[in-house]
Amino acid sequence: EKEKIIARQKALTFAIDTLTKKRKKSSIAKRTYVRDVRRHLLKNGTHADKKFASILSLKEISRWEAFYDSIIREKTPSELRVAYLSGPNPENDIDVFVKNGILPENIWAFESDNKIYSTAIVSALKSRFPYVKIYKGKIETYLKILPFKFDIIYLDFCSTISGEKTLSTVRDVFFHQKLETLGILIT
Repeated sequence: EKEKIIARQKALTFAIDTLTKKRKKSSIAKRTYVRDVRRHLLKNGTHADKKFASILSLKEISRWEAFYDSIIREKTPSELRVAYLSGPNPENDIDVFVKNGILPENIWAFESDNKIYSTAIVSALKSRFPYVKIYKGKIETYLKILPFKFDIIYLDFCSTISGEKTLSTVRDVFFHQKLETLGILIT
């Protein structure tokens, strides 16, 4: 369990820091990407590159930057929304999330095994987080019906990434578009 505690702490802290403190550096394209590409093509591109780059107006670039700002706006840990697999001791993960500033109200835990679900409920009620949301059933079912996206989806399966259950759940995350545009999937 010692290795799992260390791995959980490092992975979740990294995810939260990436989506908050390091957010502006975490997107695939930086805010000035379109402006930089246009400038580069106008200076170094072929004749055709220069022609097409000159068609792109500064007004259109400003629209891209406004769109970028709307997606990559700053977020605090308390604004992040998390989904994860509960297991019998949901408080282990919740404790790391909360210590890193995530509100318990923004955490959704899922457990499909009836016996483990009952254990998780008892464990949560005895913990510092008796008000935590633990849903009985497969996370895939809730991904279809929940009306919002998550910043972090933490799928701590007890199997490899190439396992059928793991892959089908990851597929559903993307099929139902449940990860924020700048979000993190941990498996």
